[in-house]
Amino acid sequence: MLFPSCGTPPKTSIMYFLAEISARSLVNRIHYSINFTNSINAYTGGIPSQRPSNDFSDVDTLPSLRNICDELSHQLETWYNSLPATIKPHLIPDTPDNNIQSCLLRCRYWSSLNKIHRPFVIKVTSMPKETEPPRCLLEKCHMCITSCRMYLRSVGWLLIKRTPYLYTASHG
Repeated sequence: MLFPSCGTPPKTSIMYFLAEISARSLVNRIHYSINFTNSINAYTGGIPSQRPSNDFSDVDTLPSLRNICDELSHQLETWYNSLPATIKPHLIPDTPDNNIQSCLLRCRYWSSLNKIHRPFVIKVTSMPKETEPPRCLLEKCHMCITSCRMYLRSVGWLLIKRTPYLYTASHG
């Protein structure tokens, strides 16, 4: 979901609030799209497959999963790029961030990217030992691990402070 347009620029605190709402909406979409890929059965009246929807062991699911994850990554980048410059967080947490809302948005970004690419780590780690994973899968795994590291670096600034956002940030 793009950052909502609300006419004249509101107060910064309101813009952070709107950005948080749009980020949560995107996280819900990510969760739903990846974990409930067979959910169309609920609307069509079909019988869900006997296999759990998050079972990525079938090689036939990889192209569609890759397409879904690429689209979600694109939506995440679109969300980030649509944030007004006054509230757009720097994605690399090199220095302590005194702005808690900015730090939260950065945590949302990295947490979302991690969730998007996590199924590929599950796939690669569940492959037989003698199987060489395709390069495209390894790239997705690398992105998952990198985003996880960036999330941990980002959330560290919130964890050293007593804030009302501690629970929200720790459940990214």
